[in-house]
Amino acid sequence: MIVGGKTRDLKKPKNAPKVRLSGEKSSPQNRLRSELYRFAHERLDEASEQGMHFEVIALCDMLITDRVEAYCQYLLHNEDMQFETMSANLAIEALEVALKDSATDVKESGELKAMSKRLRDFANARNTCLHSFILVKNAAKDVSLAERIAFLEETAEEGYVLVREIDAFVRARINL
Repeated sequence: MIVGGKTRDLKKPKNAPKVRLSGEKSSPQNRLRSELYRFAHERLDEASEQGMHFEVIALCDMLITDRVEAYCQYLLHNEDMQFETMSANLAIEALEVALKDSATDVKESGELKAMSKRLRDFANARNTCLHSFILVKNAAKDVSLAERIAFLEETAEEGYVLVREIDAFVRARINL
């Protein structure tokens, strides 16, 4: 995915503007993060109930990416350089680098490999849904509206499930 460089080269100083603030118990950033998470989960539930699939996918993408970045940051907490917040696929790559450096047992686990594949599949489906739904291009010239809607619904449902699974996966490892 990275053109002309390595994922490690994307690290920036901890105080860089786009680096996620680390979690600290009872800190202002954790209180705000908790409030934002609560709001996002409420919107996710509402959007799902109302069949607002584009919004479900976008919210799932935000929540999933933040959980991946949180785990990556946890693994690198003693380092002066951290990864900036980024797209889901780049966040997954950054996590794989952090796992290789800090938690090879987790990186080699079947559970992570399966989760990583599902996260990448969701990120790619999300891109298709949010960026190509209305595009009629050579690769999708015969995909009907009904097929596109079905794919949109499946992607929203998978994202909804993945949000909970990646959250549980990360919490289990951060709260050791």
